[in-house]
Amino acid sequence: MSLLAVFTFIFPLGMLAAWMGYRQVGKAKQANQRPRARSWAAVVLGLLSVVDTVALVMWMRASNAEKAGQVGSALARVAKDREQAALTQDTACALAEAFLVQRAVVATKVACTGPMETTATTAALHGATFAGPPAVTYTVCLARRNRWFVTTAVQTSTCPQTLPTVDEGATADETEAAIQKEMSGLTSRAELEATLARLARVRGALAAATEDGKCPDIGEAGLTVVDAAALPGVANAPPPDTAWKFLNSQDAWTALDTGASAPSRHKAAMDAFGSKVHYILVVDASQRRAPQATDHGFVAGMLSGRLSLVDVANSSVACSAPFEFKSSQSVKTGGGMNVGFRLGPKLNIGGKDLSQAIDKDIRQNYSRALTSALDKMTSGRVTADL
Repeated sequence: MSLLAVFTFIFPLGMLAAWMGYRQVGKAKQANQRPRARSWAAVVLGLLSVVDTVALVMWMRASNAEKAGQVGSALARVAKDREQAALTQDTACALAEAFLVQRAVVATKVACTGPMETTATTAALHGATFAGPPAVTYTVCLARRNRWFVTTAVQTSTCPQTLPTVDEGATADETEAAIQKEMSGLTSRAELEATLARLARVRGALAAATEDGKCPDIGEAGLTVVDAAALPGVANAPPPDTAWKFLNSQDAWTALDTGASAPSRHKAAMDAFGSKVHYILVVDASQRRAPQATDHGFVAGMLSGRLSLVDVANSSVACSAPFEFKSSQSVKTGGGMNVGFRLGPKLNIGGKDLSQAIDKDIRQNYSRALTSALDKMTSGRVTADL
């Protein structure tokens, strides 16, 4: 419990763990026994989690203050210039800086190196780079009502030609905030659809591939992995099978999961399959069976098919090879640590029942098989980003 509190920054959990550990130490001393090392560890780790939580809160407050200062400074520099009919590049860049930093986790630099296209009431500032991490380059879209303001920022799509309507009588700040909120949703959906359209073409490329081919030298890279069955491109297809979620990189699964929220799917799609992503790995199964626990043991799981290095930009298979893995013949269950109050039920932490054990086993065997296959295909220069 103490260890869990350290890594999750849960203040009450850390306090509870420290108290339980201290209580066990006190009991041991009353019985003239030496306190167990586990009890002292619970006290120390519990108190450490409290310190971690306080430090995190202080860092967040300092970070938010720094962000607010940078945003306020950027807006103050162009307070008069943004009210002019003509928009300059410097004014657009300052507005872009305020917009991007306000939505970031920490304050950072914004550089504007691209050209700007303007009309009487709209503008598109290309090449606005948010330093990150991670560094991201946007096209920042601006509009003019009473003054110039940023409507949205896009990575792969173009600036919208029209703006959503806003109720009359709102202040300039309220109007801009309402437009930005509406545009955020529209931009997320547009970029998600564009990114998934690229993936839909991958399904066709897999079907057309006929030879293993030699893998090109793409340098050292950690690539997104996706289950071919989860790829878009089939009308009325059911949601991806959660039993095989582990085949996919985390961002890939979130992007393809129709049950996830639109903002989370959009962010994950940009990270996993965005315009900067040239290659991905695809697990294309011809046969698969998920492991299943029974009353007398378990039915082993397996998958066989092909592993392909796919050129997403050109919708082609760069190379592929046979790929398979299966469950081990036996798995280990049990273990862990029972924690709880003396008169209450015990909670097992870290232990495994049979279902958990066979699930962990096939995931580990998949990871080993994936590493081995990539070593042979790319001489170890390409790894899977699971």
